[in-house]
Amino acid sequence: RNRQPPPTPMPGDTDARYAFDTEWYDEVACLKRHFSLLYFESDGSVEMIDSKTRRTFLKRCVCPGVTLSDLHVGSTVTVYARQLKVLGYADAVTGRRFEPVSERTVAFVTTEARALLGEALELAA
Repeated sequence: RNRQPPPTPMPGDTDARYAFDTEWYDEVACLKRHFSLLYFESDGSVEMIDSKTRRTFLKRCVCPGVTLSDLHVGSTVTVYARQLKVLGYADAVTGRRFEPVSERTVAFVTTEARALLGEALELAA
């Protein structure tokens, strides 16, 4: 699992709030539902807002098991039995805070180098 360090709080932030675009697959209705997941750093609480209706789906409450280091693009977090996939940042503030600590790497392996793939991955780690 790709864990990234949480961003450092800015001076003067008393209650930093980070917003993420997330997706949850509703097995009962057989559709994907989109939410804005708000994370409040001061107490580790979360709030979920339905992106389609802009209504509060889950009022602000502390959710055990969700930490700031779990929230990055591509991760999956569980909020009260709902597995939410983080698709992106919902606002510019969150994007500015998280982009500097996130990293993406692309590697192309030729057919000849396939035998050395294990060694290459060890070096990259």
